[in-house]
Amino acid sequence: MLSKRRSAVNTSKEQQRPRGETLLQEHSLISDISLISRIRNGDAGLFEVLMRRYNNRVYRVARSLCTDDDEAMDVVQESWIKIYWALSDFQGPDGFPSWATKITYNNALMRLRKQKRIHYLAELGDIAVNSTNSDRHNEDPLSQLAQSQLKQLLEGAIDRLPVIYRAVFVLRAVQHLSTRETAASLNLTPDTVKQRFSRARRILRSDLESAIQSAGLSLYEFDGARCDYIVQRVMSQLL
Repeated sequence: MLSKRRSAVNTSKEQQRPRGETLLQEHSLISDISLISRIRNGDAGLFEVLMRRYNNRVYRVARSLCTDDDEAMDVVQESWIKIYWALSDFQGPDGFPSWATKITYNNALMRLRKQKRIHYLAELGDIAVNSTNSDRHNEDPLSQLAQSQLKQLLEGAIDRLPVIYRAVFVLRAVQHLSTRETAASLNLTPDTVKQRFSRARRILRSDLESAIQSAGLSLYEFDGARCDYIVQRVMSQLL
């Protein structure tokens, strides 16, 4: 009887789990290259797994160049469709995240150039700033309000960084990519990444830099409903 109850509880929890979380867990042991191989062989539905694995990174790349959330969402959707149709060009077996990041970055850059918002950029960087606050659930309402205000202040300051520094800063400080990973994603040399990251940190006021490192904020989030929305839109065009 007890085992039946436990089974019922487990089944109930699985039913309550969001689709995206369930999908990622079911395919957690399958490598990117294995998924890509199966997608190439006709199992297009598995592309959703790749999207959900890397939606956050792709969005942050787009958002680092677009200072408007709606435009960034458009770039994300366009980029995933381009990534899907370019899967045959992916060499592998490793490096899919950087490859997808580069496509997204170039897509966002092309859009900005068409809109004449960027007149000349020989090289650009990428975006990343992420951290978590494990004690957030214990904070009082005033503290939570301060966190929210600080988050907006930080995102505004990052948005005002020159674009060539903003992308590098976000990837290094928010997404926590290594210098090598950032360089590969943006088609830059490691030395250029180091120089731009250092310059970006100097441009930001010291109090904002301190807040990014210690406040436990999560900037440019892309999960939940927004992630589901993009997945549904892209998959509806591919299947």
